[in-house]
Amino acid sequence: MASLLCYFISDYRRLRSRYSDARNNIKAYEQLYDSTVNQNRRFELTIDELNYSRDSIVQELNKVRKENKILDKKVKSLSYVSSVVEIHDTLKLKDTLRIYEGASIDTAFTSPWYNIDFHLAYPDTLSIGVSIPSEKYIIASANRETIDPPKKCFLARLFQKKHTVIDVEVIEKNPYIRANQSRFIEVVD
Repeated sequence: MASLLCYFISDYRRLRSRYSDARNNIKAYEQLYDSTVNQNRRFELTIDELNYSRDSIVQELNKVRKENKILDKKVKSLSYVSSVVEIHDTLKLKDTLRIYEGASIDTAFTSPWYNIDFHLAYPDTLSIGVSIPSEKYIIASANRETIDPPKKCFLARLFQKKHTVIDVEVIEKNPYIRANQSRFIEVVD
């Protein structure tokens, strides 16, 4: 009787935790599609929910995780950041440009990774606009490593003390953007 009661209590706690995660995800989706709020919330998904999600960003995160050969049991968190750099500038020249009077030249250089708009207008205006999209995928995974340098003997390595290390990998999809430095901090109690 006591073992049955312990089973029901543990099952109740597990289901209560799953319910709390589901409520959190519902609130995160509500906030995601609310145009008046400019905040993000963290989603809490199990590996099965991650693998079978129909959200396009979650599917892309899962695809990038699999491309980098990170196992299901080692995944700690997945993040996606999308941003655009836009620069528009106009130059007024003191001299007249050597083009036909009343002429206006517009051209654009486009690629999936950048857009450059160039405008030249008579008599003295030169303007340029640059737009560069950025997509970052951040994958955190757990690995077990030895505390001291690994021993040469296989049996000695088995009994060596180990700790869990979180590896964070930032993948930038835009080939024209390179990351200089990243730092990730988890605050623990």
